[in-house]
Amino acid sequence: DFDPSDGTSFATIRAAARAAGDLMRELGLAPFAMTTGSRGIHVTIPLQRRADFDAVRDFARDIAEVMVDADDRLTLEHRKVNRGDRIYVDVGRNAYAQTAVPPYAVRPRPKAPVATPLEWDELSADDLAPDGWTIETIFERLQEKGDPWAEIGRAARPLGEARKRLDRLLERQAA
Repeated sequence: DFDPSDGTSFATIRAAARAAGDLMRELGLAPFAMTTGSRGIHVTIPLQRRADFDAVRDFARDIAEVMVDADDRLTLEHRKVNRGDRIYVDVGRNAYAQTAVPPYAVRPRPKAPVATPLEWDELSADDLAPDGWTIETIFERLQEKGDPWAEIGRAARPLGEARKRLDRLLERQAA
């Protein structure tokens, strides 16, 4: 979850999400993006259901640390007062008993924006907005484009090889 601080441009958030996708692909995974219907972007990777909860949570945290180390516009600081103008890379949704915004959830905000799955290249569109689709417009989008996440399950990969690649990357960064 790329959660902006006040004043962060959405272009910066989109760039961070694209960088996450680049890293995921480097690790052999298939990233999927979704506007939140609020202010940010979620990047999701489908995994085969082999790794346990702790392994997936640790993997998400390590990816976030790699991203924060590579980009000073990002932070893992949970407290808003300590973030400054940086984007919070929130991996807390990967913790036990946490919730996340699901695709097509209507958000309790003016005009009822909808969390909307994206085609990856839409992250490069300058007119993309985190709350760009509403309860009134989402069905037109679905009719025109279909559901970009309809086949997300087919993209699921095992965590094992990606974990090995990430560990090698972490070793190189530490050296």
